[in-house]
Amino acid sequence: MSVIYVHGFNTDERWARSRASETFKRLYQSGSHAMFTAVCWRGDDGALNYYGNVTHAFDSAATLKEVVNNSGLSGEKYIMAHSLGNMLVSSAIEDHSMQVAKYFMMNAAVAMEAYDPAHCQWSNGLKDDNNAPLTPDASQAKWAAAPMVPNDWKQYAPRLAASNWYLLFAGGNDNRRLLTWRNRFPKVAGMAGACNYFSEGEDVLDNGSQADLSSMLNKKKRGERLWVRQELIKGSFLIAIAPKANAQGGWEFNYRPAITGGWAVQTAVGTSTKYRVQTPAESKNNDAVKLRTMPFFKSFDKHRLFNPAKGSALLDPNTRNGNHLRAQLLAEAIPALSWAAGRNNMKTGRAPVWSSTNVDMNAKKDNDRWPLDRLQNKNRKNRWLHGDAWDVAFPYVHIVYEMITEAGLK
Repeated sequence: MSVIYVHGFNTDERWARSRASETFKRLYQSGSHAMFTAVCWRGDDGALNYYGNVTHAFDSAATLKEVVNNSGLSGEKYIMAHSLGNMLVSSAIEDHSMQVAKYFMMNAAVAMEAYDPAHCQWSNGLKDDNNAPLTPDASQAKWAAAPMVPNDWKQYAPRLAASNWYLLFAGGNDNRRLLTWRNRFPKVAGMAGACNYFSEGEDVLDNGSQADLSSMLNKKKRGERLWVRQELIKGSFLIAIAPKANAQGGWEFNYRPAITGGWAVQTAVGTSTKYRVQTPAESKNNDAVKLRTMPFFKSFDKHRLFNPAKGSALLDPNTRNGNHLRAQLLAEAIPALSWAAGRNNMKTGRAPVWSSTNVDMNAKKDNDRWPLDRLQNKNRKNRWLHGDAWDVAFPYVHIVYEMITEAGLK
């Protein structure tokens, strides 16, 4: 048998080798006798360029499939990925039919809705507790209550948001219907061998909302909820701190006047002309056909996506360029409407699809034997953080490795 380890974000080749070496030793100490293979991928394209690294994960998936299934690795294949490495593995399974017996998702930095749409905080066709369709008012209330919807958008119709633009093309073969995180990786959700190792003590992937963005300035909480933040700032000027990322789509409004492809309202301020975004009431009846070519959110950089005749072809899933563009838009311009799988139990929620294993690593540690420096840290006391499977000494975290080994690596 073979076990393949895939590292996460912001890990260069040297650090990847170090993490892989530590992973091998911890599995071996737990009783594993599987042949060990480490995969290094381009997840270190700038510490501030998370969005670019998401794109690299998708772009590397075809190669990972070849390594796992066609390079001579012996026996059954078990794969173990950390953080953003799960985007790479999930894409290899979903988009390139990579075959593995077990998939251990460690602190997965992937939206829950990508595996199971039931975890989306708002979706088209929501049902009430009696399984009846929600009324428009109730659906709007659900949208307004969603933690992953910024305050500025809560009173606007959900159909106007970049996250829901794909719904304008649903029911046909237009490839723009693919621009959503919802149900992006259904093959993984349907795997009997998919194991979600999450932590309710997460820092990087912790659940949150716009109200938590202010903690960015708090030194003691600077590493908290980073995944939620990167989703909530999509489209805004804040994304400019990532040198290679583009501020497109996301939660920014389209301030362009109607004559140039926008919905902005012209107003007079003294002797000058200004433009403002429509109010929720003014935008309520915006024509769906026009929204396909004139988005209410900030336009994508590739304007041909809004061309009725050419937009679909740009996202052709049978071409390398089409898949790359889809990955780039999901990374930079399409916000998730759910929290990260690596922080949450995938079996919770309304009729979840996920039926495989969920392990809360935060519950698998011995609080009386946790490192002293952590026990003395009020904010991080008794929490299994994002990198603790590697950053904390093996005697404190051995239970998780033993669980993975017992799942088939002996």
